[in-house]
Amino acid sequence: MKKTVFDDSDYVQRAVLGFMGYKPTFYPKPGSFFCSLIDACMRADKNNIERLRLGFPVVVGAVRAYQTGKDLGKYCVIENCLKIQ
Repeated sequence: MKKTVFDDSDYVQRAVLGFMGYKPTFYPKPGSFFCSLIDACMRADKNNIERLRLGFPVVVGAVRAYQTGKDLGKYCVIENCLKIQ
């Protein structure tokens, strides 16, 4: 399977931070589809988050790390940004 931006952990983390409004020069807001995907991950219940994880595991992981503060070691861009705040 071909890799996409949704598989690039650094890109995804910057997109999540951009979606959340962090420093626009470092974390630009992603495009409309990516914003909708991040929003869906943030709002999904347990069953739907698992469905989203099947197609977008890196995105779901980054969003969950941002929301819960867990597994931040895997998401160092988010971890470093949250430490600065």
